[in-house]
Amino acid sequence: MARKEKIIKNFIYDGFGFPILLDAVLFHQVRGEWLPKIDIEELADEVFKRLPSKLSKLTGNEIKFIRTYLGKSRSAFADFFKLSHTAVAKWEKAENSPAPISPSQEMVLRLHLEDYLNVSDREFYKAYKSLETSIYSEEEIPLKIAL
Repeated sequence: MARKEKIIKNFIYDGFGFPILLDAVLFHQVRGEWLPKIDIEELADEVFKRLPSKLSKLTGNEIKFIRTYLGKSRSAFADFFKLSHTAVAKWEKAENSPAPISPSQEMVLRLHLEDYLNVSDREFYKAYKSLETSIYSEEEIPLKIAL
């Protein structure tokens, strides 16, 4: 019996706790149910690379994703930013809403991620200028990723 497959354009994946718009996802039918064929590790890596340049404010779940991707406890994550772990807990408590993080703290967090990703000096400067001059949308804009 041949395995049934289909491609769905613009599939929203929310397995990390926040919406990610995926372009052209392959689905397989298994026991009558359509399941996406997604390499979760590859997707997590791509999401981590894209979050620093996201156009809207980071949500609590996105900050939690970043922290867990880095393998940090709340305390260790907070220590890096010279904050208390309760501040990080407050950010994460926002879940899918914009985190109650100051613009300067969010900029530092995003630039730290760019640095962690070893972007070139030119890309880092470009990211800094983009963050410095951008006005984040209050509307939640899902990441769009083509795998």
